[in-house]
Amino acid sequence: MESMWMKRLYDYCRMQPLTKTTLLVERFDQGDQWLAWLCAQYGPVINIEVETVRTLVVKKTKTALARQGVTLLNNGQTYWIVHQLMLELAARYTHYIPAELVTTGIVRSFHDALQQCRLAGLQAHQ
Repeated sequence: MESMWMKRLYDYCRMQPLTKTTLLVERFDQGDQWLAWLCAQYGPVINIEVETVRTLVVKKTKTALARQGVTLLNNGQTYWIVHQLMLELAARYTHYIPAELVTTGIVRSFHDALQQCRLAGLQAHQ
């Protein structure tokens, strides 16, 4: 069974082959699979760039952020910041969780909760 939106995507890419086209997807592997399927079903396409929402936003705002002295951190970097903060709090406050309990799973849970709060638009002072 042929997917109509894939056929439309192929037709769009073939209409202007020299124009760069961005395929916006949730995950890079998803975009790569779609492109592979598209080429296998209909033939080659050129100038297709796979982007996630995050990578597209970073690409479009990186220069402006750098001018303002702001650095955008990825999930791996923020995870280690949360890990270090939890260890510092464990060392400083006896009523906080002991340092031995600051495990990968606990840190990941805190990190994920903080990420969700940030995505919900909550600021640090809230």
